[in-house]
Amino acid sequence: MLSKYWLAALITSSAAVPLTVVMSNENVLAHKSSFRVYNQTSYDIERLYSSESSYSNWGNNLGVLAKGFSTQIIFGNTSNASCLYDFKAVYSNGAEIDYPRVDVCKNNALVFYNQRWETR
Repeated sequence: MLSKYWLAALITSSAAVPLTVVMSNENVLAHKSSFRVYNQTSYDIERLYSSESSYSNWGNNLGVLAKGFSTQIIFGNTSNASCLYDFKAVYSNGAEIDYPRVDVCKNNALVFYNQRWETR
């Protein structure tokens, strides 16, 4: 199991069947209540991870994010935490890609594309 600590969050997917995951962490996101992740690649994301950039290990798998879909991360407690988060996607073709130091306070979303990613 990857063990990068997690914040209190509820994840819901825009797929046909909602994906719900509740996680806890001693620190939580500052001044931010939600963040959306989009999968605009040619592959399903089989495992999605995220944690504060200052942590050295990953937390629990957030679940599957099918190509063409998005998921919203809703943070429970929004005080006393960093805005910088690392994201990791493990794709159905076996590729594993890290998306480091995403500022989830200044941005509302992270979009995964085949050869790149961007924040919105």
